[in-house]
Amino acid sequence: MKKIILVLLMCGFSQIMANGANTSYSKLNEPNPSNKNKEKSGVFIGFELGSGEMAQRQIGGGGGSRATRDIFGISKYTQSMSVYGGSVGYKYFINSWFGIRGYINISYSYLSQKVSNFSFKILISNIVYTESIDLLFNFYNGESASFGAFLGMGLGGSTWIESTTESYSGFYMDAKLGFRANFAKSHSIEFGAKIPFLDAKTTINTSNGNLEVKSKQNFQILVGYNFTF
Repeated sequence: MKKIILVLLMCGFSQIMANGANTSYSKLNEPNPSNKNKEKSGVFIGFELGSGEMAQRQIGGGGGSRATRDIFGISKYTQSMSVYGGSVGYKYFINSWFGIRGYINISYSYLSQKVSNFSFKILISNIVYTESIDLLFNFYNGESASFGAFLGMGLGGSTWIESTTESYSGFYMDAKLGFRANFAKSHSIEFGAKIPFLDAKTTINTSNGNLEVKSKQNFQILVGYNFTF
C-alpha cells in the first residue's frame, strides 16, 4: 500500500512540474504587449526642405555704412535662406514607445540678393555636414501608424560660400526637435526645427583695415521624409 501511495505521489508531482514548465514556456513565447505595434528598425534614407534665417556680422574694416553699424562699428545682417538636405543612418526602436537613431546629414542653404543701385546680385550659400543622434518617442501606436516626437543634436562643420569673398568654414553644432508620423512601418513624415549655435569666421583685408566676418544660421524650419528599409 505504501509503495502504491508513493508511486501515485511521484506521478502527480511529475504532472504538476510538466504543466508548470509548459505554462512558463508559453508565456515566454507570448508577444510582449509593449512590442505589439513596434516601429520598424533598420537603415533609412531621407530628405528635407524648408526655410531658415542667416545672420552675418562684419566687424572693423569699414564694413557696412554708418547707418548699418552700431556704436561698436559692427554691421549686422539677417536674411532668409532656402534649405535642402539629405540623410542616411540607422534607426532602432527598443519597444513601441522609445527609439534612437544615428545618421549623417548634409544640407545646402542659399540666398540671392540684389544690391541696391547695382545690376548684380550677391549669392550666399551654406553647406552643413553633421553626424547626428536623435531620441525618438511615440505617444500613439496603431496597427498601421504611429505619432510621436524627436529631440537630438548634431556635430560637424559648416562652409560658407559668398560671391564677394572667398569660402570659409568653421565647426558646427545644432539642437533639433519636432514631431513625426510613421505609416506602414517604413514611411515617416517629420516637421521640426534646427537651432545652430556656432559662427563660421573669416578675415578679409580691405583698404580700411581687416574686416572680420562671422556667419551663422539662426534657425531652420523643415519638413522631411524618411524611408526605412
